[in-house]
Amino acid sequence: MLKRWQATLESVATDVVRLRGAASSQQPERIEELSARIGLAIEDLVADLEAATGEAAFSTRESVDAFPRSLLCSPANRELAAALEVAYEASDRVDEERGRPRDGVAHDILLILRRVGREIGELDDPG
Repeated sequence: MLKRWQATLESVATDVVRLRGAASSQQPERIEELSARIGLAIEDLVADLEAATGEAAFSTRESVDAFPRSLLCSPANRELAAALEVAYEASDRVDEERGRPRDGVAHDILLILRRVGREIGELDDPG
């Protein structure tokens, strides 16, 4: 788990540098993309920390407790998880072809897949 945390922190650090560049060159779409990716990475780290310690960590994410279990396990949310799994597998192959195993689209999809999986309560660590 520590290696995954290290890789995630390295990715966040790289994205922060990219975010500064996008801000200085006034690229709002790139700023939004990088901000979202950084936010998802932080949510993933917080969830890992909570799982490792068994304690609630400081979190800026919306609590899944705010939603009824029926909404979290709804057919639509399960369908989303299944679609994300397919997208993750395809994007992982694309990233591998491009030689970008840790910095490609697959990583971004995996972060979202983990979040949805935690909501459903079935996917502890899909990646």
